Amino acid sequence: MEVLFSTLLSILLPVFALILVGYVAGLRGVFGEGGVDTLTKATFVIFMPPLLFRSMAGVELEQLSARPLLAYFGTTVVLFAAFTWLQNRRGKNSTLAACRAITATFSNTVLLGIPIVQLAFGSAGLTILLMIVALHALILLTLATVIIEFDQQRKQPGLPIRMMVVQTLKSALIHPVVLPIILGLLWGLTNIALPIPIDQTLSLLGQAGPPVSLVLLGASLVSYGIQGQLATTLLCSFIKLIILPICVYLVGRFVFGLSGLMLSVISITAALPTGANAYLLAQRYNEGVAEASASIALSTLFALVTLSILLALLR
Repeated sequence: MEVLFSTLLSILLPVFALILVGYVAGLRGVFGEGGVDTLTKATFVIFMPPLLFRSMAGVELEQLSARPLLAYFGTTVVLFAAFTWLQNRRGKNSTLAACRAITATFSNTVLLGIPIVQLAFGSAGLTILLMIVALHALILLTLATVIIEFDQQRKQPGLPIRMMVVQTLKSALIHPVVLPIILGLLWGLTNIALPIPIDQTLSLLGQAGPPVSLVLLGASLVSYGIQGQLATTLLCSFIKLIILPICVYLVGRFVFGLSGLMLSVISITAALPTGANAYLLAQRYNEGVAEASASIALSTLFALVTLSILLALLR
């Protein structure tokens, strides 16, 4: 248990270090006025699309196992929809509701998930995780984007329903998250390898995405803080670290009959802290930014305890 805890600490500490770097830079005014927003937009359209494209281009659909994917994404999408609906019932607009729902359901599968699962379950467990990683952004970010874009179009007065749907689909398809995912998936279906210079260029751009996102997250904490959004932040973190993994475990075991390695990996994946894409999405639409940035920081901190307990139980 001590070895596992110390290893988790060594994995999570670099995340906090990057957030701290951004926080200090924000305090010292390194980004200047509006610099965080500008760099966030640049990250969203320059660094993240290559990462998403390369991830999807490497997916081998025939190797994906249906049951763990259905258990994980079926549960996550239902929880996402329920949380969005509850936020709407409380009078929140759909854009804010979807941003909060992503914050409560989107896992940090790459930066934290890959090293943790590889450490705990080896290459066999990593294979299961990578199946989830391959579809993670495609399903959750696309769902959130469609809801948000529809909400944005709905705010335009006098726009007919048919045009609203067309504009929503158009905005969602050319979105810097959705479009590279679709293009990467289509490229992967061709079974043609990317030319080495192009692949290396995309790789270098994509590698910058996660660390830059965490630095920007830290800088945003200077502007938004945590105290004013503490109740929502704690709620999103509680759903992400406790409710989601419990639901995924129960659905995986009793609905899809999973056990052993498959059940353990999808449960751990659900228990990962909130991923930085939640912050990028919130920042892009300027809704729920405070909750997203604070939830990522706090859920990562709390995950040191919750993941240690869950890993000990599952192992």
